[in-house]
Amino acid sequence: MKAFFFDIFGTLVDWRSSIVEGAKNLKFFNKRRLELEEFVINWRKEYQPILNQVNDNTLPWKTLDELHGYTLEKVLKKNES
Repeated sequence: MKAFFFDIFGTLVDWRSSIVEGAKNLKFFNKRRLELEEFVINWRKEYQPILNQVNDNTLPWKTLDELHGYTLEKVLKKNES
């Protein structure tokens, strides 16, 4: 049996550029593109850990938008310090 696999979310979906483009004019980043890109990558890194918490039942089920909102707040707080 043979199978062909590839990473759709990362290979075919450009999630990072669209977020960077949408946020680059926010006063928070003040045109510091490298910091913005690092911020976006750090936000994305929070996705799998929070999804694992939902799957382990250590966090109640939430919509994907709610999970993204929660992790966004978490990364914003880390970025403030």
